[in-house]
Amino acid sequence: ENLDGFLAALQTVIDRHDVLRTSFHWEGLPQPVQVVHRRPALPLEESDESVTRMDLTRAPLLRVRVTRNGGHWRVAVHLHHLAGDHSTLARIREEIGAILVGRPDLLPDPVPYRDMVAQAMLGLSEAEHEEFFTGLLGDVEEPCAPYGVLDVHGDGSDVAEAEIVVDAGAAEQIRALARREGVSAASLFH
Repeated sequence: ENLDGFLAALQTVIDRHDVLRTSFHWEGLPQPVQVVHRRPALPLEESDESVTRMDLTRAPLLRVRVTRNGGHWRVAVHLHHLAGDHSTLARIREEIGAILVGRPDLLPDPVPYRDMVAQAMLGLSEAEHEEFFTGLLGDVEEPCAPYGVLDVHGDGSDVAEAEIVVDAGAAEQIRALARREGVSAASLFH
């Protein structure tokens, strides 16, 4: 019953947000395109949590794997980085929580993804982006491995995660700066 409620709430969140309903297509096209689907069904797999590649041509770019462990279900939600990041997953969890406690009225209006795409497409030209990054990174001659990690094909078992909670005032300042700059809070840190 809890699993069904969680999955229904997650489907509601997917239905609310364009970016979670997207797929990408490129074969036979002059340039890749992103397609927003009206109501893609949430893929659910009952299996182990081994990492597999996600088909970018199937929306949503989010998968759920469930594993039965005795009398309990273990749920793993996988979100492709093209559709979101850590902040996106946090927002998804918050929205699921609001829906599960019967308070979907607390959810903010979803922002149309087309606004972000338009900002990206109508901003700087490809040549201007190339000039900027060439100026910034043109003299780099060695791999830019985060934290010196060069084995990008490992199974992820050596990955550790850390989290630092900032106070409410700092969090609001970060969000205000992000809004003013027209980017996500995560983009400020990236």
